[in-house]
Amino acid sequence: MKSKDVQDKTGLTRKAMEYYEDLGLVHPSRDENGYRHYSDEDISCLMQINIYRKLGLNLLEIKKILMSREEKKTISNIVRDLEIRREIDFKKLELLKQYTEEGSIDDIRSELLFIEAQESIYIRLREKFPGYLGQMFFINYMPFLQGKLETEKQKKAYVELVEFLDSMINYPFTEEEKQTILDSGDCMSTDMMKTVVSAKISAVQDVGKWMEDNEEAITHYQAFKQSDEYRALPIIQLYEKIKVYLQESGYYEVAIPLIRKMSPDYDAYYRQLMSANEKFLSRSTTELLE
Repeated sequence: MKSKDVQDKTGLTRKAMEYYEDLGLVHPSRDENGYRHYSDEDISCLMQINIYRKLGLNLLEIKKILMSREEKKTISNIVRDLEIRREIDFKKLELLKQYTEEGSIDDIRSELLFIEAQESIYIRLREKFPGYLGQMFFINYMPFLQGKLETEKQKKAYVELVEFLDSMINYPFTEEEKQTILDSGDCMSTDMMKTVVSAKISAVQDVGKWMEDNEEAITHYQAFKQSDEYRALPIIQLYEKIKVYLQESGYYEVAIPLIRKMSPDYDAYYRQLMSANEKFLSRSTTELLE
């Protein structure tokens, strides 16, 4: 189909179509006179691009979808990423509203710094761990990255944390491992991820009650963790590799203490977590919450 007909069918301008061609998203052929001819596949792709643009996706996100072998799983990942980033943006908007009402930069400065910290940490975790994995990493910390960065100790810890995350050598994920991550996050929304984290925090805060209420489930889970079936799960094998990577990169020795210095809430939670694991290990060889 010729360019003019494609423009009429898709609603795109000639300039936009040529731009998408330059990006490698479509590949029209050319006749002897240099006129472009678009295949059915090109037209379908252009119509998808037009819809995704209207839905607010940027071209990098659209390219990921079009290049993916599993479109819907990739879209789910992008939706989670957008939800996390927009939640951070909403906090900025609320702070801006607070400034208009209270009229003092000093009143919002320390809160803004913590929002910036959230954003910086998320960007870096997303770079280190693709898709669902990086998102879950961040959501685990998110409840504790609230409030204000007020003291010099907190601010120094934040700067050092960013520097450490920047210095970490990226884990060399294979294509198979990336697919495992994509598959694992397929049915997970950010709300579901937050529910998981909230349940984990509640369990840590009252581990005795949690163990009593979930005794049967814990027994089954412990047995399953010792099985060949569990060890053969691709996501479990990947988690074990990542744990080794985090140990060797110094994440546990450097990043965790810095987050504890940044956030008094996380420091209190971490102490509870260590205590909970000690109680759990007293009756098991498996940690409560890894």
